[in-house]
Amino acid sequence: MPLAPFGNRIPQLSFEVQRRLPGIEDHVRAVCVIPGSTEFGYEPLPVTRVLGEGRYAAENTNAERNRSDWSVSLDELQALCPALEWVSLIVAWFGNDLRAPHCTIRPKVDDPDKATLGATWSAAGLSRATAERVSLVEGRPAYGGSPSDASVVRAIQDLKARGLKVALVPFILMDVPAGNARPDPYTGAEGQPAHPWRGLITCDPAPGVPGTADGNPWTADQVADFLGAAEPGHFSAAGGGVSYSGPADWRYRRLVLHYAHVAKAAGGVEAFLIGSEMRGLTTARSGPGIHPFVDGLRILAGDVRTVLGAGPVLTYGADWSEYFGHKPADGSGDFFFHLDPLWADPEIGAVGIDCYHPLTDWRDEAGHRDEMPGRSPYDPDHLAGNVRGGEGFDWHYASEPDRRAQLRTTIADGAYGKPWTFRYKDLAGWWSNEHRDRPGGIEAASPTAWQPQSKPIWLTELGCPAVDKGANQPNVFHDPKSAQSALPHFSSGARDDMAQRAYLDAFQRVFDPAHPDYRGGNPVSPVYGGRMIDPAHIHLWAWDARPYPAFPSLAEVWSDGGNWLVGHWLNGRLGSVTLAGLISAIIDDHGFTAFRIADVHGVLGGAVVNEIVSARGALDPLLSAFGIDAADCGDAIVFRGRKRPADAPLDPALFVEGPDEPVLGRSRGQETELPAEIVLRATDPDRDYHVAAAASRRLAGGSHRTLTLDLNAVLHLSQAEALTDAMLRDIWAGRERLAFALPPDRLALDPGDLGGLPGERGIVSHVIERIGDGVARRVEARAILMAFSTASAPVVTKSDFLAPEIGAMPFSFSASSTKGS
Repeated sequence: MPLAPFGNRIPQLSFEVQRRLPGIEDHVRAVCVIPGSTEFGYEPLPVTRVLGEGRYAAENTNAERNRSDWSVSLDELQALCPALEWVSLIVAWFGNDLRAPHCTIRPKVDDPDKATLGATWSAAGLSRATAERVSLVEGRPAYGGSPSDASVVRAIQDLKARGLKVALVPFILMDVPAGNARPDPYTGAEGQPAHPWRGLITCDPAPGVPGTADGNPWTADQVADFLGAAEPGHFSAAGGGVSYSGPADWRYRRLVLHYAHVAKAAGGVEAFLIGSEMRGLTTARSGPGIHPFVDGLRILAGDVRTVLGAGPVLTYGADWSEYFGHKPADGSGDFFFHLDPLWADPEIGAVGIDCYHPLTDWRDEAGHRDEMPGRSPYDPDHLAGNVRGGEGFDWHYASEPDRRAQLRTTIADGAYGKPWTFRYKDLAGWWSNEHRDRPGGIEAASPTAWQPQSKPIWLTELGCPAVDKGANQPNVFHDPKSAQSALPHFSSGARDDMAQRAYLDAFQRVFDPAHPDYRGGNPVSPVYGGRMIDPAHIHLWAWDARPYPAFPSLAEVWSDGGNWLVGHWLNGRLGSVTLAGLISAIIDDHGFTAFRIADVHGVLGGAVVNEIVSARGALDPLLSAFGIDAADCGDAIVFRGRKRPADAPLDPALFVEGPDEPVLGRSRGQETELPAEIVLRATDPDRDYHVAAAASRRLAGGSHRTLTLDLNAVLHLSQAEALTDAMLRDIWAGRERLAFALPPDRLALDPGDLGGLPGERGIVSHVIERIGDGVARRVEARAILMAFSTASAPVVTKSDFLAPEIGAMPFSFSASSTKGS
């Protein structure tokens, strides 16, 4: 090493050694890159905004001064996901009306007066001066502008240079501002919902509305108006852009064919979507069983093929509620596999599904129907089992009142014994069988054009919001400007990164044979020799080209940053570690093998071991903060979280009275010895990884003590605050301690088990801390709060069974107290 730059002296060198633990990142092979509405966000070259004479600002260099946001973001994505193969690049134009014949679709800009250096915006032959501006919300653009054509070309080329395959996805964002006067096709009233989902574009009036166009011949005319008259020969690529010489309409075919030519200008792509989630149009009928938009998609697929040639795979990203069939709510009894003509079309290479299946039906109230089988909304077995079970497979809710009451209706097919017909989760049943339409409820004599197992399924989107109970309803999103903004069923709205991670992990376990815990849910086709669901095409929604933490932190640059907190974004979340994985890694590093981990759920941005320390020393703060009990159960140390149902009921009628002891001994901790305040110090990624403190204080009572816990881990402040609240609640609940004796038939109980005892307000869970020996086992337990809280005293002991060799290991467990271990 040349020492001249250091004054010919040996410099002081500091190193930070990082290790990424195994997790969902190892199995990510495809992602969707957003936001789609970004003028230069996909531009690999730096672009600068001109504010005035001698005044400039970053346009797409918000993370690093001399590198584009695209380059920084893609570098991080590839570093986090070593198995990444595919990128679905989302490119958006803007629709302006839910009525199909009135809807125009065009590229727009976020600021008509913006001046830039490094690149000039142009899309579909429009300049900044000739393009329309997106609507404003509170004086700021509702969206970013459509991507500049040249930047999309360069983005595709950059992705290929990185060794990635590209699927280009033309996308419609609905720019329908609040307070508009457009007639609503679903109600007939003035004013369409603000910034709605594109899947609501439909015939006018909509199905179910008096005078509806659905089922009438003129629906075909409305669909033709929506599609427009653009043809492949109307386009030509030149100078990194695409020009158009056809009819002056801004319609759907123009959007799709334009981007087919953009892909061609970039040197081609490996896959191309002719649309996604157009449910309101694919189900619109011009007669019994006649779906004109599906026919239009087939023609469009053939036209895209003439542009892109034989190489790319073409598909359509159907909504998870759309792909399998349509049963109109008109009393006809009809059921049609309405997309089968498209899926069977020779130009379509895969069945595309935007998959947002619910995997849980979790509630906060004790005794709900998922509590015992699921144990936790993050339980991997429960979630993986519900990929092919639960709501949408075994049962459904017939109404919202039924959902609130958990009155489940079994999904059955009494007429023909084919319940897979109505199970949107039964991908294998749908894929493996021939399909027969049911006009009037009567099964047709001949099958549809679909050939069983003939094409792979691509999950063209798979995602879950990082919000409490996200797996209850993963398709909803939080966006205050949109009329579709919502939280999942029964969600508190609190951020929950673990909900997202557990959801994605469940699908990887079921459909990726390379996963170490593969559950065998992905059969091989005898027709094409591949898996039903191509593991390389589980496209996670979504990775943002705006790099974290610049997005979402720079609120002055991007107005949608607030949506990130509980949204579907993977930025700032991929690369995290699960609490169970961290505990396992620390113990493994110390050579200790006799341990088990159960019911431990949580996620951290990372953890730091910055000194020589025992496993116990490294783990204690984590166990305290997250309420994990570590108990010696004879053959192993067992780590268990308390967010689980009680392990066993404890019937006071079975308590045994000792010669010198009462049937039930009860003690209560001195109030002044308990902390009135909990302070948790951790590294906060939102504050440039500086140490931040979260505190929770009890206002009632006479205690003035403060308990401070230093956690060498990366936690968002909101997460740390939730932990301190739960720790303080649990410490005070644990003031009450019980001692009682049980007969020998309860020998199965271990320290760390949760026992349920009747209380004034129902069953109260107690954690068993110590078990004595003898004919009647003397049990010491303390009360805990089971409203999904955590605890502060993690370590319990089964002292009578403490093996001598355990004492020589990094662990040495003692009984816990209300003040810690």
